[in-house]
Amino acid sequence: MSGIAETFRQLIGTRTSVGAGSSVQAPASHSPMTDALSPKEIAREKLAEIGCSGGGSFVGLCQIEIPTKVNGKIINSSIGAFTYVQTDSTLIDTEVGRFCSIAEHVSAGAGEHPVDWFSTHPFVNDPHDVAAGLASCYPQYREWLGSKPSRYTPRGGDKVRIGHDVWIGEGAFIRRGITIGTGAIVAARAVVVKDVAPFSIVGGNPAKHIKFRIDEALIDYLLQSHWWDYDLRPLIRDIDFSNVPDAIERIRDAIEHSRIRRLEPARYQISPEHS
Repeated sequence: MSGIAETFRQLIGTRTSVGAGSSVQAPASHSPMTDALSPKEIAREKLAEIGCSGGGSFVGLCQIEIPTKVNGKIINSSIGAFTYVQTDSTLIDTEVGRFCSIAEHVSAGAGEHPVDWFSTHPFVNDPHDVAAGLASCYPQYREWLGSKPSRYTPRGGDKVRIGHDVWIGEGAFIRRGITIGTGAIVAARAVVVKDVAPFSIVGGNPAKHIKFRIDEALIDYLLQSHWWDYDLRPLIRDIDFSNVPDAIERIRDAIEHSRIRRLEPARYQISPEHS
């Protein structure tokens, strides 16, 4: 057994509660019928067992909080609880917060090329053949990778950081190193090359601020509530979420008087050697 299926066989017992940092016992083992399934089917079954639905894939070192749904491709990234990633989206070196909605065909954190060098091809700045991957089928390509540039240009900047409760529309592109603030909305097919402020709605190519999605006077008040860190189930039937000021006030009051508890979702790590 190899790939993500084996990864989850080995890491199913390393679940930790967020903030607690302690290991807990793994769920019950599979039934004998699991052995008749393909590795991909086993991976999906194991993911479903721990609270991650979808038919997506994980590459490199990834972390997920439970519950999540992943139908896209997640590479060296982390996904917060209650976030879902739709089909054909690819997140590379991206940190995603809780309660995010990521539509289909979203690209975040893709590698970049040196635009002011002799060539934009990766042979000039990718000595490990990460981007092109040509050495696997043409070993002589490694001989093209020995240049020693006078200045270093990585394949991109820092990680993409996406806050909590962010909605990213279909086909959006997010450049490496970008931070998208909590509560923001990225319109479909937007090209995001600059940071996005909390609760800002951006769209276009390049993406520009359109408006704030709630009254600006409420933004700091809502951010300070940190509602995404709490279990809101005891309040759900009593809150009209279309009334933003009232919802904030009720949640803050419940937190202040300890009527709701902090969320402690399980977190799983997927090991790079098995991805």
